[in-house]
Amino acid sequence: MSRVKLWTTKFLKISIIFLIIFAWIFSGWPQIFNFPPEVQEAQTAVTNGSIFVVEQSEGTTYFSSDGVSWTTRTTLPLASAVDVARDANDCLFALLSTGEVYKSCGAGGSWTFMDDAGTETTYDSITSHPTLANYIYVMLSDTGVVKRSEDGGATWITSGAPTADIFVGVAIGRTSAADTTPRLYICDNDGTTYYNSVTFAAGAAWTATPDTDVGNARDYTDLAGDINGYLYVLDNDGPIVKSTDGMANWAALTNQPTTATNLYARVEQDYYISTDYSSNLYTLQTDGIVSRSLDGGATAWTSQGDVGADTDYVGLSSSPSLPTFNQSAYRLFNNLDSTDVGTALAAQDTAATLGSTGAAFRLRMLLHIGTTQLDLNGQTFTLQFSQRGTDNLCDTAFSGETYADVTAATVIAYNDNATPADGAALTANANDPTHGTDTIVNQTYEELNNFTNPMAAILSAQDGKWDFSLKDNGATANTAYCLRAVKSDGTVLNTYTVIPQITTASAAVVSVSVSDGVVTYGTMAAGASKSTLPGELNDMQTATNDGNVTETFNIKGQNTACPWTLAATSGNDQYVHQFCNDTANDCTSPPTNYTALTTGYQTLATGVAQSGTVDIQLRITVPDPSSCFTSQSVDVTIQATQ
Repeated sequence: MSRVKLWTTKFLKISIIFLIIFAWIFSGWPQIFNFPPEVQEAQTAVTNGSIFVVEQSEGTTYFSSDGVSWTTRTTLPLASAVDVARDANDCLFALLSTGEVYKSCGAGGSWTFMDDAGTETTYDSITSHPTLANYIYVMLSDTGVVKRSEDGGATWITSGAPTADIFVGVAIGRTSAADTTPRLYICDNDGTTYYNSVTFAAGAAWTATPDTDVGNARDYTDLAGDINGYLYVLDNDGPIVKSTDGMANWAALTNQPTTATNLYARVEQDYYISTDYSSNLYTLQTDGIVSRSLDGGATAWTSQGDVGADTDYVGLSSSPSLPTFNQSAYRLFNNLDSTDVGTALAAQDTAATLGSTGAAFRLRMLLHIGTTQLDLNGQTFTLQFSQRGTDNLCDTAFSGETYADVTAATVIAYNDNATPADGAALTANANDPTHGTDTIVNQTYEELNNFTNPMAAILSAQDGKWDFSLKDNGATANTAYCLRAVKSDGTVLNTYTVIPQITTASAAVVSVSVSDGVVTYGTMAAGASKSTLPGELNDMQTATNDGNVTETFNIKGQNTACPWTLAATSGNDQYVHQFCNDTANDCTSPPTNYTALTTGYQTLATGVAQSGTVDIQLRITVPDPSSCFTSQSVDVTIQATQ
């Protein structure tokens, strides 16, 4: 009987390190985090509660931040001013009787001509939307027709005309405090009030309120609405009537604006009235005296001083008490193809690290609302990201960060899950972030900018919650990125308590080692078999995941130099080399659970965790007959892949 000389099986270790370095030189693009320049908050001395007055004959405007001391602003290029209004961006709009509209931003800015609202000469009143910037409304006194501009006066949409009369004021208000959709109101000098949509279509008709006559007077001069669902109408003799039930009933205020030193003269003046759309109510006499109520006229009024010595003050506006926004809490989660989220990546308000390159993840974030409620769809926001600065902090001062809008193509990108749609209602999760004892108002699941609050209005002292589907889209490995929300015009929020931080996974290292790595089969008779099982060689091999990612192990054999050819059965210069995964299978009864090696890779094991091991048993059957009588090396290679 012929015998075959000793040979050994050697295991090769293969280490594959994936390190992807992205360069933009192929297109000339700059790195994504270099644009746009960091958003800077608009600088203005105007604050909530600031008051503005315009004088008719000269067009001079006056500004007060405290209602006591007054500063002369710039003068309008033309006279015949009739009214002023402050918009949601704290820009002041002035209306002339001939329809010209001017705009001025900041406490002392110059005036810019926007456009003519029309060729008519009977423009009387202007008002603005309390939360939508550049939405302004102007009214014609002889017809009650209102024109709306959504771009600050560049273009106009014209309503229909109500019943013919002399109209004295236009305002925005609500039917109740629970109403999240403001209405547009007008009033004639007989006290008849009408309403329309704040986004009325061209030619839209007006609807009379339930009680069309607010009182017995015939010399009403203006009206104003507030956030509580109240509407105020002013008589030029001074009294103010108020409706608290959607204009079904009216009653005079218990406390009326008065002047302690000269009540009679004050009551005799024509008044103009304004509200800052919360509960602050103001009146203006034509001689420049301004009064204020902090609670919509429920208690006593206070004098805000005398604007000046003129006697033809005609327009009054206050800076709206707009909602304030604080990025108040967040939590990072694993992704789930759902409006719900996966397991939490970290505790609330705690930075997290992705487990693998290219991983999808979710950010649930709270925005706290202050000052006044955020109406339904009352503000649009944008999610931004930045690589963390050299101070190694995602700080609320944004020191060292350069933020850019998140898109589907940025390195921290929006992730498009297959099932949920962008803008769908999010599904609350028990692990969601909280903010003290504040009520949380769930909003939407987001796969693209921008986002708003379409699910519900958010009251002051409550928090809205949004769910952002995001992913590592080729971001630099092992790098921290910061996330923040801003208003969709790029203006930062009022306050940031927290800044979410996500760190990308380290560069993927895929590596495997085999212990002990050598099997000596010895000298064998032709056609004989031998294994590494106990009782024979007792030399089981162990493959270990030495990388930092989950791996798949593959295995292959080789033809020898003489050569012997790998085959499924033993024959003339054909040998059989088999393997068995002893971690996953019972390898004690070969050939059961043994697979013949080939010269191509076959799967040994999948899903091998970092530092995980796989035990391997081998079995060889030598050729019969063999033309090779020298030692043969039958190497086995273990490959690791991600």
